[in-house]
Parts: sequence; C-alpha cells; structure tokens
Amino acid sequence: MKQIFTYLLIFLFAGFIQAQENQPCQVYEKLKFSTGPHPTVVPIFPGCESLENNNDSLNQCARSYIANKIADKLNMKFYDDESEISIAHYKTIVIIDVSTNGDLKMKTEKKPVNPFDYLLNEKLKEITTETGRITPAKTENNYCLSYKYRLPLLFTEDVHKIISK
Repeated sequence: MKQIFTYLLIFLFAGFIQAQENQPCQVYEKLKFSTGPHPTVVPIFPGCESLENNNDSLNQCARSYIANKIADKLNMKFYDDESEISIAHYKTIVIIDVSTNGDLKMKTEKKPVNPFDYLLNEKLKEITTETGRITPAKTENNYCLSYKYRLPLLFTEDVHKIISK
C-alpha cells in the first residue's frame, strides 16, 4: 500500500512540475485602480538574452534593436549618440508595445499626416512581423506584464528624399 501511495505521489508531483514548465509565466490581471506591480525584468528582445540581469542594459539593447531595424528598412544609418547628429530634419516618437504573451506592436505616437509617416508605419509593421515573439516583462512572482516603450527618433536626412528613393 505504501508503494502504491509513493508511486501516486511521484506521479502527481511529476505532473505538477510538467504543468509549470508548459506555462512560463502567469498573466497578471491589474485591479481597476492599481499602478503595480512593476516588472523585475523588462522584455527581452532577440540578441539581448545575455543582458537578462540588467534592466538598463535590456532597455538600451531593445532601443538599439528597433532603431537599427528601422534604419535598415529605410536604408539609413543609426546613430547611438545624439551628439553625432548635426541637424535633425524630422522628429517622431515610436510606441513599442510588448504584450503579456510576447507579441510586438509598434506605431508612431501621432497619426500619420504625411507620406513619410505612412511609410514609417508600414516599415514598423514589417519589423513587427519579422521579429516574432519576445520574452515579456515579468514580476518577481513570475507574472507576465505588458510593457510599453517610447522611442524618440531623429532623422538627419530630409524625409522627402527617403520617400522618393
């Protein structure tokens, strides 16, 4: 009888562990007027996995990842440092939203009003589909959170030249 109980206990425990492996995190449902919890780990973009223990480095890596993808799509160069930019011809802000299951959505903060804005939003959609899933932000209790970034972009080239390419 003890043997059967032991096997049953081992079977249940193994099933419990396997169920936890299939769900990497739980989705945190915010209360109506709650401002927390705050993530202990921000989203991890492809190529940033080695920086998992440093949120500042992860944020910088995510910024560089998206900015480089945008620059590649527009055949431009990405400058990491604003001091390298002599004249900014056009400024915009990109909203980057990583959902609780790791889906990426991006759009410009303001509605498109000119051909360059429409082109930029089109390129953001392309980058979104190419990127795939991202490891979502997590709390210390392994809850997944949605996370938003605001990425200011300064374009040094005249945007009308980019449109005509």
